[in-house]
Amino acid sequence: MVGALLTLGFGVACAMAPNYGVFVAMLFLAQAGQTAVFQTCFILGVENVGRGYRVICAVVIEFFFVAGKLLFATANVPKIVF
Repeated sequence: MVGALLTLGFGVACAMAPNYGVFVAMLFLAQAGQTAVFQTCFILGVENVGRGYRVICAVVIEFFFVAGKLLFATANVPKIVF
């Protein structure tokens, strides 16, 4: 609950930041709250799976994050190189 409130509060503060320095600081704190929310959801999701499938479940969940980052990186290569 604390992580969700941190994400909400600092996310709104991030949207109303008057300058870039405040924006970066609020974004950092909002992401700290988001990390707490993700870890809680990840653990609760993996605990609902049988013992034999927990590792596979964790790998599959993380696969989508890695695939999204790779897709984002490859989509931006022409913009960075050229």
